[in-house]
Amino acid sequence: MRVTQAGFYNQAAQQLGKQQAKVFETQAQLSSGKNILKPSDDPALATSINKLKSQIDVNQRYLTNLDRMQDTLKMQESSVTNAVDVVARIKELSVQAANDTYNASDRKSIAIEVGELISSLTDLGNMRGTTGPTYFRVIAKANPHFLNLHRV
Repeated sequence: MRVTQAGFYNQAAQQLGKQQAKVFETQAQLSSGKNILKPSDDPALATSINKLKSQIDVNQRYLTNLDRMQDTLKMQESSVTNAVDVVARIKELSVQAANDTYNASDRKSIAIEVGELISSLTDLGNMRGTTGPTYFRVIAKANPHFLNLHRV
């Protein structure tokens, strides 16, 4: 096989073209900060990257849901604490009303206060969260879950 000057130049030009393409690809990787510019650069790695991105999205949703649930639990805890305080006050008033030193009008005042406290318990039981449903949900979602049937 005969090596000619034209063949030598053609081969050198092809090699220079390939090297220049590699330089452009390396420059593109450096400027973007990514090893893979398109999925065809490394299909296996591109698939792994897509799976990782999907898992990151799922984990982000979990974190968002956890934050919402923590807020909900804090509000529920506050509602239960308030309900315990109200029930304790109702107990105090019941003990007071059982005392013979109170007359009928005093007992009537205590009954009115107990009625208000029961209303506040009903409100605590029907409290709604920021997302809409009540904190203490039961099966029927359309109607209030706790009704005040107390009548003075």
